[in-house]
Amino acid sequence: MHNSPVTFIKPLLLLKARLVQLDLLRAVAVVLVMLYHFNCYIAKIPLWNDIVVNGGQTGVNIFFTLSGLLIALPFVKENLEHSRMPDIYQYVVNRILRIVPLFWAVTLVSYTCREHIQLYEQLRPEYTITDIWLHLVFLSSRLNVLNPVVWTLRIEVLVYIIFPLLWWITLRWNKYIIHHIYPITTLGFLFFLIYRIVYIQIYHQIPYEDIISNLECFWQGILIALLLVADKEQRFFRIPFPVLLPVIVLIALMKLSQLEVSPDLYFPFFRSFCNAGIFMLFIGLLRKRMLPIGIGIRAAVFISAISYSIYLLHFNIYYNMVMPLMQQALHTTVINNWLYVLPSILITVVLSLLTYGLIEEPFLSFKNGVKAFTFKNGFATVLYNKRRDK
Repeated sequence: MHNSPVTFIKPLLLLKARLVQLDLLRAVAVVLVMLYHFNCYIAKIPLWNDIVVNGGQTGVNIFFTLSGLLIALPFVKENLEHSRMPDIYQYVVNRILRIVPLFWAVTLVSYTCREHIQLYEQLRPEYTITDIWLHLVFLSSRLNVLNPVVWTLRIEVLVYIIFPLLWWITLRWNKYIIHHIYPITTLGFLFFLIYRIVYIQIYHQIPYEDIISNLECFWQGILIALLLVADKEQRFFRIPFPVLLPVIVLIALMKLSQLEVSPDLYFPFFRSFCNAGIFMLFIGLLRKRMLPIGIGIRAAVFISAISYSIYLLHFNIYYNMVMPLMQQALHTTVINNWLYVLPSILITVVLSLLTYGLIEEPFLSFKNGVKAFTFKNGFATVLYNKRRDK
């Protein structure tokens, strides 16, 4: 009775009440990425610039962890309830509808307007039709000059492909893995730390966009999904200062990263400790305790709903729309940076709302759970309704 599927799956059933926490994390992630790309430096605020400098990578790591958590949950549920794989066809359809339509639309617009993109003007790469097709199916990085943020999508798609295969291979041992989740968690963090140290020693460069190094975030997202099921008594979730402590650790690490220390020495530990802080932040937020639904949470839900559009659009809006127009209008290249930032944020949000309503939402409505986008009290609300069986 202790190991029954119902007992295992009970904490997982509580996750619907925790979707607000995931929205909050997604909103924080996209804001950190925007702050970094928009160069939002304010010298008079302590620690602010350190957060901006490290915010881009931290935001990406939060996104990766979220992806690992969300793709693993249906697999964990099916495994523990029925000892089988979930509907792979529906899984593939959902993943495609989630990322491909908007990515193709943004790529088409970027390619059409490539003569106005600064990186393209500087490098002038020659494209073939093969390069374009490979880029559209996430197999080539040659068109990254049109939108430098899309390198993360290539890693996401790789995980989407390999995860079901790895889960199927380990299907018989998944319950064993869940029962030994704590030593596995410790060994995993040690593995990625050692990998980064060895990588730097061999290649003499920092593995910022290296696939294996970035897999750590997906892996810890999968661990969180397993912990939600395995830790029935919520022992792992009973940590002091569950949210505040990881935030303090992350900010302290960001400050320490600015010290005059050799990157070869501090980077492996800095990256691993930052990911551990993100891991504990997820654990702290995904406890049973609910967050009060106020204006801040409603704003987070709003940003979360359009976060994918914001992520794909913000870089080109800042560097290839607002900045050139402002410089041309004022006949100077020396402008207060916040004159770029404020209109960039406004334009990014407006265009993201449009792309969500015109591209993302129509395609997402074909998913098994029909997704409707509505407005209430000025904030976006995402409603999930089960499709009626015919």
